[in-house]
Amino acid sequence: AIITHPDGVGSLIHFGGRGTCSASMLDHSWGTMYSNPGILTPVLASLPADSLSCASCVCQLWTNTERADRTALWRSLVLKRWPGVASLKINASSKAIDWRKRFRVLSQQGSFPMKPETDPLQRFSFVLHGRWEPSNAPAFSHAATARKVVGSAIAGENEIEVRDALQLELILSTSVPLPTSWREALPAAEAHDGLGLEILMHDRESNMVAHFLSFSVLKEAVYYASGAADDSGDGGALTISASQFWQEDVPSSFTAEADTLSFSTNAGCGVAVSGRRSEAPWLTTMTKDIEFGPLMHSPPALEAHPFKMGVLIEHGTPHLTSLTLGITTRADTQGGVLCIPLAVKELPAIREVLEWA
Repeated sequence: AIITHPDGVGSLIHFGGRGTCSASMLDHSWGTMYSNPGILTPVLASLPADSLSCASCVCQLWTNTERADRTALWRSLVLKRWPGVASLKINASSKAIDWRKRFRVLSQQGSFPMKPETDPLQRFSFVLHGRWEPSNAPAFSHAATARKVVGSAIAGENEIEVRDALQLELILSTSVPLPTSWREALPAAEAHDGLGLEILMHDRESNMVAHFLSFSVLKEAVYYASGAADDSGDGGALTISASQFWQEDVPSSFTAEADTLSFSTNAGCGVAVSGRRSEAPWLTTMTKDIEFGPLMHSPPALEAHPFKMGVLIEHGTPHLTSLTLGITTRADTQGGVLCIPLAVKELPAIREVLEWA
């Protein structure tokens, strides 16, 4: 932009970081503008839209000048780019036109400027709190790592890929010994041992915490699959509650899995009464867009699935070193089991139905 002073001296000023000018010229120009602010209007009127926006942020004087002449400045830019707009009839009763907004909207050429999508995992974190059942003895209580993984929605024999399934992983800094009862075979009628877990959800924006989910993993559901075929034909899988498991030549470190689809975790809220917990309030939120159909044998329920435990043998005693789990909505239908993993994108909606403190 060229600022012409009354004495005929011209100073070149660049906007948007595209050039420089000497300090002496700027000092002289600044003094002239403050003593005669009217000379700014033709300067601003000569600028393209992006430079006009930058110029209006230079200082209070320039801001006030742009604001005072905003209608004329931006109307000129609109009509210069879209001359046909001048032929439109204006309703006398209509509100004053915001020509700056009109220029911005028309420049978008119909594309709506979407806000960048934020990752819910940048806002929410989780704590896993574990107790050994039925003694209710504390096992651990630590923050878990939450991540997106590729999961599978299972419908009978069909699988659909879910790219943002929620996975929680807890790596224990100090391993936790498994209770003695976990290393003993018990009659089925006495098989009450398990690991009870409570998941807490933390909202980093409000720094508030809510109860997210509680569930129990039975010892009899946990197994280790060595991958080596045996006489049973199940790939060498052996439940850790079997009497011979700890007498087998198991590795000093291995990952055990829990068959939580065959042995329900009774996921929900509160303490389990007669093996059942109250339904989590966000189950409806998670299933509102799912068509289960008339062939559903049971209402949908939450399960901790998949579920894995890292085990380390130290001095002959098995220790828990890690947990990895996902959360799934499960429904039994005539066509088979329907399992849909919880997607990370559902977390903001779930947040709205939880009680926070």
